[in-house]
Amino acid sequence: DVNQSGDDNGSTISQTASGFVSGGLFADVNQSGNGNDSDITQTASGDPSGGMLATVNQSGDGNDSTVTQSADGDPSGLLGANVNQYGSDNNAFVTQTADGDWSGLFGADVQQGGSDNTGTVNQVVTIDNNSFATGSGNYDASILQNGTNGTATINQGSDSMNDSTLVASIEQIAGNLNMATITQQDNENDGFIKQDGDNNTSSITQDSDGGALGNAIGNTAVNLQTGNGNSSVINQGQLSNNAFVEQIGNTNTSTVDQLGDTNDAQVRQLGTDGRSMVSQDGNSQYAELNQSGVNNESNITQGNGTGTGSNSAVVTQSTDDNLSNIMQNGTSNTAIVNQTDTFGNVSNISQTGTGNMATVNQ
Repeated sequence: DVNQSGDDNGSTISQTASGFVSGGLFADVNQSGNGNDSDITQTASGDPSGGMLATVNQSGDGNDSTVTQSADGDPSGLLGANVNQYGSDNNAFVTQTADGDWSGLFGADVQQGGSDNTGTVNQVVTIDNNSFATGSGNYDASILQNGTNGTATINQGSDSMNDSTLVASIEQIAGNLNMATITQQDNENDGFIKQDGDNNTSSITQDSDGGALGNAIGNTAVNLQTGNGNSSVINQGQLSNNAFVEQIGNTNTSTVDQLGDTNDAQVRQLGTDGRSMVSQDGNSQYAELNQSGVNNESNITQGNGTGTGSNSAVVTQSTDDNLSNIMQNGTSNTAIVNQTDTFGNVSNISQTGTGNMATVNQ
């Protein structure tokens, strides 16, 4: 079903089904305005393969949307793509591929309003039919952009046979030149990015490449940024890690690395030029960081790289020129630093061993 109104609109739909029981392929395109372009390709093959649904609505000038969906038997699953673009010069690319013994459900939703925004969703699963374990899972990707020159990219899946239930969502509500990327592999990972302002950059990576001891399973990451020129990076590998980063202000920088199991990091930076780095390599580590003011800096390292930990660190800094460095390499260490309302505070804590505790209040 194609409906076009206006000048120089172009739409190409190619649908192919083949084999024993392949499934239904449905495509719906509505274009209104000038210079819109939509290209939908859907391919299914045998065994059965599954159903595919692609919906594209474009209104405005110079919009471009490409949806490619492919499934290959055993069965494969259901693939759905929904693209809505309102404005000028928007771009949306959705690629969904399933291959193997049985793959699951793929869902991609791209909503773009404004000018010159680009949204990309890649969901890929490849199953080795000769291997013992078969099956994959469900992928859910959502992009919402309103503004100018925003870029949002979601990559889900790999050639692993155990990928399942990956959820990724990016919201860039307003502003210019914001960039967000979510990369997910393995099982039960959830990533959310929300940015409001100009020139913000956010990245979430949840995959087995981040950890040396196993797959990334059951991780949760949230990035919230409001203001201009903020940057946040979250890397998660292995099991049941939780990371929450909220930055309100300008030119704040945060990095969270979690490469163990059941680690928790809470980072909140309010103000300008705040810098924070949290590295958790081990198990059951907790880090909470709260910085308000100008030119605060905090570095937290917990764990010894051998998969042990249970370290805990709490840092609160306010006003100007505070610096706090905490390094804990051992087990059951606790460090608490509170620096408020005083100029030029410095705190350094290093604990190695078992059951150490340090408290600094300035």
